[in-house]
Amino acid sequence: MPSADARQRSCSVSPTVVRIRLGGSSINTGPRKTMTRPVLESEPNLFSAAPRPKYMWRKDGFTIGSGGRRIILPSGHLLINPVSLEDSGNFTCTAENRFGSDSSTGRVIVLRGPVFIEEPPSRILTTVGLTEQLRCRASAEGILDLAYIWKHNGITLRFDSSPIDFHDNLEAAHYIRSRDSGLEIHNITLAQAGEYECVAKTSVGRISTKTHLFVYGPPGAVGGVEVYGDTSSAVIRWTDGATNGDPIHMYMVEGRTNWNQTWAVLAMNATAKDVDRLTSRKELQLTNTVSPFSTYEFRISAANTLGYGPSSIPSPTFNTRSDRIYIPPANVGGGGGKTGDLTITWKPFVGQQQNASGVYYKVFWRRLAGVDADVTEESEYQSQIVKNSRLAGLFVATVDRNRRYYYTPYKVKVQGCNDVGCGQESPEVSIYSAEDVPQIAPNQVAARAFNSTALNVTWLPMDLSRKQMRGKMIGFRIKYWRRQDKEDASVFYLSRSTRNEALIVGLMPDTYYWVRVMAYNGAGEGPQSERFLERTFKKAPLKPPTTVQVVAVNPSTVRVTWRYVAPSIEEEPLIGYKVRVWESDQDMSTANDTLVPLGRKLEAFVTSLSWGKRYNLRVLAYSQGGDGKMSSPTWVFRMGDDSDVNSSVPLNMAIFVLLASVILSICQTFTYNFALYT
Repeated sequence: MPSADARQRSCSVSPTVVRIRLGGSSINTGPRKTMTRPVLESEPNLFSAAPRPKYMWRKDGFTIGSGGRRIILPSGHLLINPVSLEDSGNFTCTAENRFGSDSSTGRVIVLRGPVFIEEPPSRILTTVGLTEQLRCRASAEGILDLAYIWKHNGITLRFDSSPIDFHDNLEAAHYIRSRDSGLEIHNITLAQAGEYECVAKTSVGRISTKTHLFVYGPPGAVGGVEVYGDTSSAVIRWTDGATNGDPIHMYMVEGRTNWNQTWAVLAMNATAKDVDRLTSRKELQLTNTVSPFSTYEFRISAANTLGYGPSSIPSPTFNTRSDRIYIPPANVGGGGGKTGDLTITWKPFVGQQQNASGVYYKVFWRRLAGVDADVTEESEYQSQIVKNSRLAGLFVATVDRNRRYYYTPYKVKVQGCNDVGCGQESPEVSIYSAEDVPQIAPNQVAARAFNSTALNVTWLPMDLSRKQMRGKMIGFRIKYWRRQDKEDASVFYLSRSTRNEALIVGLMPDTYYWVRVMAYNGAGEGPQSERFLERTFKKAPLKPPTTVQVVAVNPSTVRVTWRYVAPSIEEEPLIGYKVRVWESDQDMSTANDTLVPLGRKLEAFVTSLSWGKRYNLRVLAYSQGGDGKMSSPTWVFRMGDDSDVNSSVPLNMAIFVLLASVILSICQTFTYNFALYT
């Protein structure tokens, strides 16, 4: 029938398409651990069939009944919940009505989800500044990519590809992702405390585990700092901040003033008492710690067994009352100045020591008995108030208008005062009044030539008494000039010594000089001595010895020879020669000289040399004009072993080289090296 044929066609089915998708439902397995239970649901396309077809499912050719883990829904869907490995295989869906049937087949592959093999502990305790490592590892099917995600208090920590880079608005420098998927937290601060979550995920599932990091550290900053007080005491109150896991045991109080903006510790490791347990207010009293007439700010730091925490913000300013000065002036002394004056000095008070406005000083002085009978002692102090002095800490009293009490001992003391009252007097100190110039000149001044460029000047010892020296002698001034010059062109040599001789250097050879001597003290120089004329020696030898030779005599002695030096008419006659020897690693100032008087054979034996040491050697001529030029180049030689030395061998160079095996080498730089070998 046409109608029947039409119905049959309408009952024909189109090819079935099966969609397979993985869903999931969460199963709670613990307080911090979740896993995913896989669910498989197959959904065929709608069939173009009338009447409505019946559905049948088969797995690997076996019919699947509806029940248990596998349920065929009225819509024809197949629901498998939960999915297991045995659900892998070929699934066929068949739709059938009375006019016919059709089927479609799909393949299902079931993979395992990730599983933790290492987890961090649920609770971690640490301390500020340490490093903690949170370990987290999971396993998954080899064909799946396994990724890890770390979260801190719900915020994902985003890492760069580099294992040491971290990009987040948190403190990036503290976090490093280790190569084994763990998390390292370096230089831990209180900000790193909280919940950390490790998430391991693949394309078929994800699992997570959590841990809590508790950070112990120094206390937090205290707050609500208030100050009460009076002249030299202050009461400070505050509220404690966070204890950060460890109770607060002690406090540190710092303060600064309008005189000095640098924070200074006023109390260390101090304990406080509870004022109000309900509000947790604390109180600490500072007694005799603050200064009067000052504006203070305070800040508090709390401490526990892990150290001191940050300081509080500065307290409101606190003004102390005025009071008298507590301490005496320091560094009282003096002396010097103009003849007839008594100069008294001290260290003036700085702002925090003044304790009130209107600071001034009282200066006291009293003459003591001197070594001379005309200086009598005063029984009472004279005094003077010093205000608005242009030179703070200095007072000059005129004690002698007749130049009688020069360089006389006095007892002095100073007292500080302000608008409230006066403080303590300083201890008594002995000083001297100003000096007068010396009254006597050196006697029997004489000069003798020292060499071609120096004169040695001498005089009789001087009377150093107060009456003659009029003070404490410092030294002598020596005045000298050439005979052909005027005295106005003279030069002064200053000798800061009380010895009755001095050496004037830098003079010209073979030249006459006038010399005068005068003593001087703090007031100036005294009268000049009579002048004395003396000539310097002619020049020292200008030519050095030549043809210097050095040969070994025994392991501790060498023989040195040289050629004669002929002085010119401008030079002093020779006195002799010096053979100068010193160790190569020492300065020439340590050298030892072997003297050879003029008239003897031009040779010297240098003894007491050490085996194996290297020495430098030079030869020079000398006269009354001084030491002449030294031979050049410097001889450098090393003493050899004395085990085979025969001291009776004639001092002939060729025989000595043959018997003692001494090798003398001359360097290209003209430095001679001498060695004695066995």
